Amino acid sequence: MYEEISNPAGVAKITKKKSKKKGTPVVKNSNEASETQHRLEQATAEQQRQKLIQRAQNMQQICEEHLPQEQQKSTKSAKQQLPKPVESMVLGSSIVKHVRGGIINKYSGKYSKICCYPGAGSEKVTDHAEVELKYALPETTIIHCGGNDLANDMPINEITSNIEYLGKELKHRGVKRIAVSGMVPRIYMQKDIPSLNLAFKKMCSQNGYDFIDNSNISYHWHLSDDCIHLNYDGVKLLERNFANYLKKNTKGMDKE
Repeated sequence: MYEEISNPAGVAKITKKKSKKKGTPVVKNSNEASETQHRLEQATAEQQRQKLIQRAQNMQQICEEHLPQEQQKSTKSAKQQLPKPVESMVLGSSIVKHVRGGIINKYSGKYSKICCYPGAGSEKVTDHAEVELKYALPETTIIHCGGNDLANDMPINEITSNIEYLGKELKHRGVKRIAVSGMVPRIYMQKDIPSLNLAFKKMCSQNGYDFIDNSNISYHWHLSDDCIHLNYDGVKLLERNFANYLKKNTKGMDKE
C-alpha cells in the first residue's frame, strides 16, 4: 500500500508503509541470547553426566549382586584388614633408624609409625614432617633430632628454636601432643649433648611439650662402633623409653 506525500517543492514522494507483525520476537541484546544458549547447554551436559553416573552405579550394583559367595567373603575380610590409623609418629634422624614401631605398639598399645631421615637436622625434619602429615595425622608426635645440627656447629638456641617451630606447626596441623626426645650420647659430644638436652627441657616447659629423658642410654655401653649410632641394646632402650612415654602420657586421648 502506498501513499502520496506532498512537499513544499511540489515533488511527490512515494513512501512504503512499515507494517507491524504481531507475535514476532525482538532480541534486544545478543549477549542475552548467547547466555541463554550457554545455560541450556550446561543443563543438557549436567543431565547427561547424571545419567552416566546412575548407569555406572546400577552396573556396579548388578556386579556385586552376582559376585560368587567366596569372593564376597574375601572382599569383606579385606575391608576388615585395613591398616590401623597412626596413633603416634616418630620423626627423627638416623638415630631412630632401627627403632621398631611394632615394639612400641606392643608395650604401649599405640600404633606407631617411624619416620627416619638419615643425616637430617631440625630444618630437614621439619620439611619432611609436612609431607608425612598429608598421609597420616597422629595423636602424638615424638621429635628426635638436633644431634646432627650440633655436629654442624649450629648454636643450641637456634636448634631449640627450630624444634619449637616444628612443634607449633604440628599442633597447627592437628597433632594433639608433642614430645621432644632427649639426644642420646655421642663420644665426641660428651659436654654438648647434656647442654642441648637442658635447653630442650626448658623449651618444652615453656611451650607445653613433653620431654623424653633418655639419660638411661650410656655412651659407655650403648653406642655402636662409629661412636654415634646406637647398638642393639641402645635401640632397645630407646624403644622402651618411647613406649613408656606413650603408655604413661597418652591414656584417654582417644576419648577427648
